[in-house]
Amino acid sequence: MRLCTSLFLLTFSTLANRLNAQDSMSFNSAPIIKVDGQLNENEWLSANTYKDFLSIEPTIGVKVNESPIIYLLQTKSFLYVGVYCPFDSLKKPFVATLERDKPQDDDDYVEIQLDTYNDKTNALCFRVNAAAARYDYENNLNGQSRNGSWNTFWNAASYHGKTFWSTEFKIPYTSLRFNSKENVVMGVKAIVHNKYRNEKLMFPLITSAVNPISNHMANMHEVKLNQIQSKNAFYFTPYVKCDYLELSKRNSNNEYYTETQVPIRKHFVKHSDADNILSNLGCDIKYRIKNKTALDVTLNPDFAQVEADQLIVNLSRFPVFLPEKRPFFLENADLFNSDGWDHRLFQSRTIGLENGQAVPLYGGVRLNGNINKFSYGILNMQSRGIDASNIEAANYSVYRAKQRFGKKGSFIGAINTSKIFEGDKGYHSVSALDGEWWLNSIVRLSYFVAQNFEDNNKNALNPAWGINLLAFKQKGFVTNIRYREYPVDFNVSAMGFLSVPNTREAVVNTGYRWQFKPKGNGVTFFQIGNYLKNSWTHVDGKQNYFQENLYINTVFKKGYRVDILPLYERDNLSFNWAISNSITIPTGKYEMKQFEMGISSGFAFRYNWDVTIIVGEFYGGKQLSAAGSYKYSFSKYLNTELEVNYNQVEFSESYITVGTSPYYYRTVLSAKIGLAINTKLTFNIYNQYDAVNKKLGINARLRYNPIEGTDLYLVFNHNAITNGRELKPSAPWVDNQLVSLKFSYTFMRR
Repeated sequence: MRLCTSLFLLTFSTLANRLNAQDSMSFNSAPIIKVDGQLNENEWLSANTYKDFLSIEPTIGVKVNESPIIYLLQTKSFLYVGVYCPFDSLKKPFVATLERDKPQDDDDYVEIQLDTYNDKTNALCFRVNAAAARYDYENNLNGQSRNGSWNTFWNAASYHGKTFWSTEFKIPYTSLRFNSKENVVMGVKAIVHNKYRNEKLMFPLITSAVNPISNHMANMHEVKLNQIQSKNAFYFTPYVKCDYLELSKRNSNNEYYTETQVPIRKHFVKHSDADNILSNLGCDIKYRIKNKTALDVTLNPDFAQVEADQLIVNLSRFPVFLPEKRPFFLENADLFNSDGWDHRLFQSRTIGLENGQAVPLYGGVRLNGNINKFSYGILNMQSRGIDASNIEAANYSVYRAKQRFGKKGSFIGAINTSKIFEGDKGYHSVSALDGEWWLNSIVRLSYFVAQNFEDNNKNALNPAWGINLLAFKQKGFVTNIRYREYPVDFNVSAMGFLSVPNTREAVVNTGYRWQFKPKGNGVTFFQIGNYLKNSWTHVDGKQNYFQENLYINTVFKKGYRVDILPLYERDNLSFNWAISNSITIPTGKYEMKQFEMGISSGFAFRYNWDVTIIVGEFYGGKQLSAAGSYKYSFSKYLNTELEVNYNQVEFSESYITVGTSPYYYRTVLSAKIGLAINTKLTFNIYNQYDAVNKKLGINARLRYNPIEGTDLYLVFNHNAITNGRELKPSAPWVDNQLVSLKFSYTFMRR
């Protein structure tokens, strides 16, 4: 009976299909829809229905023989989405994960994107795989960034037939952000992924002259929602935790001993018993004011559940940007973002970190809102000082505003960051204007002007600035021209990130792209281009760095990819660079030729792998680097991933400062194991081994998520010294380890 109902809906949808520029949503005051994925309620017959899906992978714009169908239905309180997905009966839908909040890129899934403000820039995205595992994220700046830590309350289910699978979404309006009025216009997009076909389908496909095509708001179908009921939603999420910490330390006699802390104190108050309680309790509060403004408050924020950072091998003299993983700072991160250059004026990882040491945070507040095309945000956090480490308490604040204009996502913005110490260390502040102007559907101009202010530096105004012109097409010529300047006194280190200070830089990137419709497993995409970068020191105008490389990218129908990168570099090193404890690269001018090649299998199989090899010259030495990964999905219950990063550089003996070896080695091995009992109970292990420093890191996380808003985490972090017996004095196996048990529950009013 259910199969017959689905087939009836498929037939009916051909007659009901609408492709107007803007549709008024079908309204039902009291639908009787059980969210089970089966699409068998009569209410779906009156829903807005669309079926003109087109391929965006492996080839853009190709029609499919049997299109998925999307159904949209609204009530005063909920948006309902139903999706029918046909498939080849010989290839059942592929599922690799049951875990909540996993991206599901390997799975057969359905994704719904909602441009809730219809601002042509950002969207809230809801993804469900064929086993009903859910993933939600924010799509920011037309796909330039993704916030996977954004979570909200919604429900979904999936159902399998013999030749189709279907899914239902139930999304409360209180889980969305939009301008409240009688009729609300939102952009809607649907994406359906079929793994074995290496096929990604999308509705609507309006233009292909954007990148990334799947996450750009130029491809959105506008719908008008009627009589939406706006409420001031309130969420209160307290947590309680208990930690066990074990550290290996050395005494005055150079002997190792073990120090334990149970529970861990943050010294918020002097009374030890009270501090034990306050240090291990906290809460998050979220209050939405008629969906226009969101107020977030966090007290004693804790991030025990966050996955460990990946070990990075950095064979450059420039610092590496580490992404934020803490949920509180990731939500609405796009609003405070100033990405796209060699800097970030606000890097949230600087909050709670002083001189490489983590410091406790009392808490903070974030206020953000949207009024028509104007967006604003305020973030403020307070840290506690640590007297033993001579670290003073600090207050961090960020102010952000954006005014959008036009219909393509153009904007002009302003941002200010400020860090104020409680003691006599003063303050540091940065102010900037930035923006993006779409000249037409393929040409975009972006720009910034920034100035820092410090109480101990009274230098005259000498702002950093930059301008970037990008012309992009999926087929044809692609051009990117960029110029920017960072003056010698420009400093954003207090709350930001700057990779190449005191430089002027010009970049010209040109290429040509071809798209094909192959027969069999032929080539679907080919690109060739040239990248040219020239950098000078800002203070004297001398050339600092020069790079030129050719790039060739080839993609095949099943997803196989080959990338070739011949590279020429010229670096004027102005200091003695200690690349390791035993080798120092002397000051001088270095010319280097390298060849890089990467091959990957794509995602059309139960497994996927990739290999990258780099050979050539490296600052007077010879480099050989190889990196690879292999991922295999045994089932939706068990997934594994292995990675290796091997690097070897041979220098002349004159570079040696300690020892006798002219070789620099750095090898990192990692392994991930994901185990899912069901969609509520999951277990993940992340192991990393640094072969040079002989250190092993283990991050294991057990998560129980019985209902939305309730979480129980058991986390084990272990760092070991594997060659401890070889050291003098001999070191114990355990360098440090931490066990955390954390429980949180959300009380809500919606």
